[in-house]
Amino acid sequence: MEASTQRAQNMMLFIIAVVFLCSFAILVFLTFFISSSMDRSIRIFKETLSSMTEGNLSVRAQLKGKDEFFVFGQYVNGFLDKLTEVIQNVCNQPKSVHSNGRIRKRE
Repeated sequence: MEASTQRAQNMMLFIIAVVFLCSFAILVFLTFFISSSMDRSIRIFKETLSSMTEGNLSVRAQLKGKDEFFVFGQYVNGFLDKLTEVIQNVCNQPKSVHSNGRIRKRE
């Protein structure tokens, strides 16, 4: 009876050790995966924002997925679209004013 109990205890300790080691390995893998994913997204944003500060408004954040970085990228891209639209409208205003001025002079 005592030998059977000892074997059961040893088996339980072995199972606990295996579960612990497997859990630890999964935790390390997930930590590495999440860290590298976040690092990649941050690098993309850094490059996008750097290009914006240099005056390149045609750059867009190219992100995949449905996480917070993807949502943030959509907002950055939307901001760039609106800013480009405003700049184009401002650039077209002198042409509009000039052409409207010509029409009034002819009348």
